Amino acid sequence: MRENADLGLAFDGDADRLMMIDHKGQLVDGDAMLYIMANHYAHTGELKEGVVGTIMSNLGLEQAIKQLNMDFIRVPVGDRYISAELRKRRWSLGGEPSGHVICSDAVTTGDGIITGLQILSIMRQKNASLEELTRDFVRFPQILMNVKVARLSDPTQIPMIQKAVKEAEKKLALKGRILLRSSGTEPVIRVMVEGESESKVQAVAQFLANIVKEAFEKA
Repeated sequence: MRENADLGLAFDGDADRLMMIDHKGQLVDGDAMLYIMANHYAHTGELKEGVVGTIMSNLGLEQAIKQLNMDFIRVPVGDRYISAELRKRRWSLGGEPSGHVICSDAVTTGDGIITGLQILSIMRQKNASLEELTRDFVRFPQILMNVKVARLSDPTQIPMIQKAVKEAEKKLALKGRILLRSSGTEPVIRVMVEGESESKVQAVAQFLANIVKEAFEKA
């Protein structure tokens, strides 16, 4: 915004991940970029099958892809899982919110520069700004909380937590998503909740985080 630029691109150290901002300074992450590409290629006929995301992909992306009459498949976090699923299904597009997008028609692995060029090409073809291309992408409110624990184990196998998840799902009225998983890098349980109402999502996430903390203290 200060530079009066049309957009901004930011790459990680080896440039396999990309994050963008539009001219209003709004973040365009991997989910939004996947939406732009899927929406464009679906209408040009270049993409007919589906899109691969991860368990962390926003529920709004899943719904948007399905509204394009395509399948949306979730895999564990990590580009290797996305690549494997794309090869298995012979699909061409997948990615994760962190900005790792794979366009297998152009390159066999994630490449932030290629992703950026794809988005810029779509902007030029449509004569549209980045903000215009993401305007119809409705992202669900998402809360991610980290609960520190003394030792890691699968939270979904603990009866006390299983009961709490069922209760939380009722609070979301089946219009949301809950994900509990152990971190692969630190002693924490990640509690992720998505839903239509930000206040309800916040309340449900805090409720589950408290239960997870209590359950692991008792274990």
